[in-house]
Amino acid sequence: MPKIPLTELERMNSDLDLFMKSPPVDPKLLKQDLYPPLPVCRNTMVWGFHFLRAAAEWEYQKLNCRRV
Repeated sequence: MPKIPLTELERMNSDLDLFMKSPPVDPKLLKQDLYPPLPVCRNTMVWGFHFLRAAAEWEYQKLNCRRV
């Protein structure tokens, strides 16, 4: 499963970022890679924007992703 840098994920199309309220993300789970992989299709992130924001806030460098 590829880990994609946050800088690349942040540049992707975010038109599908539709959910205004998402549950908080536990930083311990992110650190241990215990989260569903974020689906990306070409240059569009499909889901997981709350994980992306949390990872940026806690200065993580990469997230697990699944290319679909």
